[in-house]
Amino acid sequence: MADEKKYCVYVVRSDFLGLKPQLAVGAIVCVDCPEDGQCPNSTGEFTINLTDAEGNKASGRVSKLNYGTKCEPCPEKGPGGAVVQRGFKFTPTNCFIATVVYGAHSHQVIALQKLRDEYYSKHTFGQLLIKTYYWMSPPIASVLSKWPGARSVSRWILNIVIRVLTKGPEHTNG
Repeated sequence: MADEKKYCVYVVRSDFLGLKPQLAVGAIVCVDCPEDGQCPNSTGEFTINLTDAEGNKASGRVSKLNYGTKCEPCPEKGPGGAVVQRGFKFTPTNCFIATVVYGAHSHQVIALQKLRDEYYSKHTFGQLLIKTYYWMSPPIASVLSKWPGARSVSRWILNIVIRVLTKGPEHTNG
């Protein structure tokens, strides 16, 4: 009997180091479908964060095997006999508001995660900001998820915030 479970099916474009089984370039990875039934991104190459069955986490570049965002069955074999790997989940981002506004694996969410992980988490004031955000943002994200108009306004505001934050001290001259 065929596997009836639905997945987000991607072609691996860069190695995901540290996952078991390891995902190598050219492999097909079937990631458990998110609750909303929609796969992140439908075109181009982009970064996703995955967790394997043992809890190991890694990031890597992928592209969608088939066009579209709907979850689909995992193929038995990839194009040209490419290896197919199952048993992975998307790693939660904790960027609650940006995830509602842009989507879980958008380049904006990834930019904010990188800023959080590589800059703010290394400073006492930044750690306080992160804790405050994690306390305040889930109820805000819940409201935004129900109101498309509020998401549009939030997207406009976040675009400005991201532009300012990504031009921080390490990006300025002097």
